[in-house]
Amino acid sequence: MKKIIVLFLTLIISLIAKDYSLEECIAIGMEKNLDIIQRNLELQNSQLSTKSTLSNFYDIGSSYNAGYNYSNTEVKVGDTDYKNNELTKLNHALALTLTGNLSLQLLDSYEISKLSEQYALLNLEDQKDNLIVSITSAFYNVLLAKEDVGVQNENIKYNQTQYEETKLRYELGSLTKSELLQAEVNLSNAKLSIISSEKRYDTSRQSLINILNIEENYKEFNPISSENALVMEVPSIEELVNIAMENRIDIKNSSINLEQSNLSLKSEYHGYLPGLNGSLGLNYGDTYDMDTEENTNSYGTTASIGLRWDLSYSDFNKKDMKAVALKKSEVAHQQVISKAKNEVINSYLELMLQKENLESIDKHVELAKENLDLANEMFRLGNKTITDQIKAVNDYISAKYKKIEARYNYMIDYAKLVNSVGKKF
Repeated sequence: MKKIIVLFLTLIISLIAKDYSLEECIAIGMEKNLDIIQRNLELQNSQLSTKSTLSNFYDIGSSYNAGYNYSNTEVKVGDTDYKNNELTKLNHALALTLTGNLSLQLLDSYEISKLSEQYALLNLEDQKDNLIVSITSAFYNVLLAKEDVGVQNENIKYNQTQYEETKLRYELGSLTKSELLQAEVNLSNAKLSIISSEKRYDTSRQSLINILNIEENYKEFNPISSENALVMEVPSIEELVNIAMENRIDIKNSSINLEQSNLSLKSEYHGYLPGLNGSLGLNYGDTYDMDTEENTNSYGTTASIGLRWDLSYSDFNKKDMKAVALKKSEVAHQQVISKAKNEVINSYLELMLQKENLESIDKHVELAKENLDLANEMFRLGNKTITDQIKAVNDYISAKYKKIEARYNYMIDYAKLVNSVGKKF
């Protein structure tokens, strides 16, 4: 009855489970992953910073004033009567001023800001590339755990059959109590193994859900394998290194850092040179005399252009410090290139090792199956002990798991190699 309930619940879960391909998971991650969202915000902030830098080149000022004036003055001259002099006026004025600045140092600061924006964009792309590797690894780990559950179920079937046969032969007196206990312990271990495999399957699904940052119950989350070719064509190491030198984001970012350091040093020298500034002002005023009902308008334009030369010098070490910073950037750039080459080579060699393992693993599984069939037959004939049979079962199950593991390790290492060169090939 318990088995029927478990099977029924498994059927219900399988019906409501949602299938996800690797491509769907990657698309979801690009939209919802928190690291991607953070990098997007950093890019927006960098773009706003560049716009802010433009404000150093110009300034727009405006003002508007409005007023009401009333005065009443009594005037007496000699013995004449007092005379009231009453004035009532409405006035308003508008002023607009545009100021511009131009110097090589300002241009340098703008270029540095643009490079920072480019750096932020590359960081976003780098985060996307790394996310693809993380999702791919987590996705294939889920599939590996899922297939491992199937292998462990097969293991239980083998051990259940073995235990039942051992028990029957023990009751017939052809096997000892020790051999029966060995079969029983092995069956118990197999049941523990599947519990561990099922837990690993659940935790691997939850890990992938966490990376994707989605609200999903792991029991209803069902990654499925696509029918892609297993062994892919891979260029030579030399070709991969060349691809990496052109496409790796860390190399591009290092080049940006180097260019920024160079501009920063140039900016120090450009600070000794004069700069241009200019201004243009427009003024408009209007006054209305309520007593005489006269309206007075005024218009004005002012323009100026000048040469500004700042000859003050406060830090005698600043130029030298930036020269050292440039040297450090050059060394760091070479280190990044060297590290990139090593990563590509190591990723390539690791993939080739997995490929060789993948190509030979089928023979190991076939051999393990042959040994298992032989051990089962010899055990029935009484020419093999229960220990021999248990070892044959375990070797076969281990070989099957290693075959599955080799397949997914190959695909994960392929994704890592693609990431190490910076683009698909």
